Amino acid sequence: MLFHQRVKELREDKGLMQKELAQQLHVVPSMISDWERGKLRTSFEGLIALAKFFEVSTDYLLGIVDEFGNPM
Repeated sequence: MLFHQRVKELREDKGLMQKELAQQLHVVPSMISDWERGKLRTSFEGLIALAKFFEVSTDYLLGIVDEFGNPM
C-alpha cells in the first residue's frame, strides 16, 4: 500500500473528514486531498506529524512495513 492510500485509510478509520484532519495538522484541507490522491508528497515535518497523529511509524506510512512492523 502506498503513502496516499495509507493516509486515506487511517483518516477514514478515525472517522475524520479531510477538513478535520487538516485542522488537526494545521494545514489546508486541499493538502490532505492532494496527499490522498497522490498529487502531492509531504515534507518530512508533515510525515512526522501524520505518524504522531495516527500513532504509527513513518515506515508504515511510507509502505516500508506492514501494520505489525514486518517488512513489505
